[in-house]
Amino acid sequence: MEITGLIEFYDPIYIYELSEKYSIDPGFALATFILETGWGRESKAWLDGYNPAGITCGGAYCRYNNPEQGMEALYKLLKTYTDGSVDYIGKRNTVEQVRSKWSESKDTDDVLEIWRSIYDKGRN
Repeated sequence: MEITGLIEFYDPIYIYELSEKYSIDPGFALATFILETGWGRESKAWLDGYNPAGITCGGAYCRYNNPEQGMEALYKLLKTYTDGSVDYIGKRNTVEQVRSKWSESKDTDDVLEIWRSIYDKGRN
């Protein structure tokens, strides 16, 4: 696989369209991707199968055919964390609520810092 990181395929229009489709803030999705994959350069799940968030399928990491499929899977997963469609997850409305269910580590502040930097960069 030649394309390994977000930078290599990142298309703002594609990210915006996913954000519209799933009603997920693009900055939150990108911050999650950056934290989970180290900009697409540190996560074995991403490097080996375009899995941006350690999404599992039957006890192993899911593998996707291309970065776009992986990013769409990320958006779908974020949507399930925010819409209440999965009973054991429930409806979560804040970054802290999402991350407390998603991640075993206490990384809410990291996601928020990345998210802020994405929007601050856009204003410069």
